[in-house]
Amino acid sequence: MDFAYTEEDESLRTELTDWLDTHLDALLAEWAADHGDDNDHRDAAAPAGGGIMHAIERRRAWQRRLVSGRRAAITWPEKLGWQ
Repeated sequence: MDFAYTEEDESLRTELTDWLDTHLDALLAEWAADHGDDNDHRDAAAPAGGGIMHAIERRRAWQRRLVSGRRAAITWPEKLGWQ
């Protein structure tokens, strides 16, 4: 059995890593601004300065980023509506 990654696997890994490098760093910077510079992001969307509604909107915004970047439900077939 060959456990090596295929060229397609490596391509997806690179694409995802690049996307996360761009988007996740910005998100973590936003969270750090709200929660101080403690580098503790275990539950960075938890209420701090903005309360629960701020936390909910932050999570929704991240989900919108994932969807717009085609990073949510990545295995959903285009023929079933994923675009």
